[in-house]
Amino acid sequence: MVALGFSNIGNAFSYGAFPVTAGMSRSAVNFQANAATQLSAWVTAGVILLAACLIADIFVYIPSAALAAVIIVSASSLFNWEDWKVNASYHMVHMIGSKCMSQAIDQ
Repeated sequence: MVALGFSNIGNAFSYGAFPVTAGMSRSAVNFQANAATQLSAWVTAGVILLAACLIADIFVYIPSAALAAVIIVSASSLFNWEDWKVNASYHMVHMIGSKCMSQAIDQ
């Protein structure tokens, strides 16, 4: 997680770089599957490579919302939902404030 953060900081100073976030959802899936070694990362990379080479044409027909839902569900284990229940109003204020600020900046 620290490496992802540092890579995103480095991306802020380079032109045209993409934010790095895919590792967090993969880490959540590996955690849920009780993967304990780095071999799981190699297996995941191999499966992704095979999927990209062999069945990429099928992925074109999957709606982006469905792909986003898969990522959200797999990454949802990273959140402490009990903390959200206790401090729901605190978190809602920050979410609404962030949304309002992003709308103000875009205009």
